[in-house]
Amino acid sequence: MAQSWFSVAGRCEHARQAGRCLPPVGAFVGFFLFSTALSFADDGNPKVKTDSVENLEVQPGRDAGEVDAELKAAIDSLVVKAAQGPPPGEGELWVRWWELLRNTENALDKLFEGRATRSNVEYYWSQFGKHGGVTDYVLVAAAPGMMHPGDGSLFNGRWPEEAEKLFPKTGYRLNIVGSEVQTRSFLADRDKLMRYHRLILWSHLVYDRPELHGVRVKGRAMRTEELFADKDNQDKYWGAARNFVLLAYATGREDLLDDVKAEDLRPRFAQWYKWVREKSPWLAANPKTLQWKVGNELRRGILEWDVPPMPLPLRPCDDWDDNVPLPNARIIAKNLLVY
Repeated sequence: MAQSWFSVAGRCEHARQAGRCLPPVGAFVGFFLFSTALSFADDGNPKVKTDSVENLEVQPGRDAGEVDAELKAAIDSLVVKAAQGPPPGEGELWVRWWELLRNTENALDKLFEGRATRSNVEYYWSQFGKHGGVTDYVLVAAAPGMMHPGDGSLFNGRWPEEAEKLFPKTGYRLNIVGSEVQTRSFLADRDKLMRYHRLILWSHLVYDRPELHGVRVKGRAMRTEELFADKDNQDKYWGAARNFVLLAYATGREDLLDDVKAEDLRPRFAQWYKWVREKSPWLAANPKTLQWKVGNELRRGILEWDVPPMPLPLRPCDDWDDNVPLPNARIIAKNLLVY
């Protein structure tokens, strides 16, 4: 099973370092049914072996065939349950959201063991935008390795030997396949990219809190340059490609995403990277589009280049169900994600 970014051990260590405490184990029991709803039935069928590299390393770009029927059924169940949000309870709301996402991620880890294929990841990603804002938030937040890059791109900047030691093969391959699937999807569907951008911005899942937007955007851009520089590593290419597509849209340069194949993004990134370093002193936050665009005023106090904080929307999606309470994005991000 892929290492859970929401694991109790990891969160406890993160909490100790940050001076925070995690919710008691007793608070987690109420969410047991949700996590087990996505587990596999014991029907006597042999499980997919996960100790074989050949079983797990499906190269991006290769379709492994039809979507796994068991995986499809579990994902269909997930989107129904996710739309309900966390179940009511006496505990703090952020704790109930935290446990919902943690249990969902653990279930997805088990579900994708030995199934990190492009067809399966495409099916999971195809659910985004179909079932409302609550479901979209869960789909993305509960699958960090597959559905968005960590800070500094793949595996918090560790690449590749160190990453493979720290993360099991399934998690590593899911990240690469997810990068390719999302890159191709965003190039083909700008509305989906716009919706995803708003969600990750609101939820602090990629760019962190507003006061750190400049650091995160700059760091991601620099890391993307490093990944693209290795022209012999296809895995790095897809990690860099997803980063670039997100950065280009975030800075209002959607034109660089037009009329280009997913495999040919390296020159477009070079063009964007030169542009953003020159224009960043004039970049201003546009709350209407949630993009950083060139304005008429030169910002002061800039060290090299960055972007200013972006005012966040009130909700991650316009179609968020008002009957489901919003999570506290800052608290969730602090306690769930390793930046």
